[in-house]
Amino acid sequence: MLVLSFQQEDSFIIFPARDIKPNMTVAELFKDGPILIKCTRGGGQWGIEAPQELKILRSELCDL
Repeated sequence: MLVLSFQQEDSFIIFPARDIKPNMTVAELFKDGPILIKCTRGGGQWGIEAPQELKILRSELCDL
């Protein structure tokens, strides 16, 4: 589980890894279950469980 500290108004981005197989199906990607995100009210920590084929970054680290 990835654990990120956060404050109110913080956000994160979940996207496919660069080396993900182009022909991977959604069923294959989520074969072990859905993405699980646990958070607390106000500020605190996010606990995120996701497949290794997905990358998770704070939004301020992404060039969007």
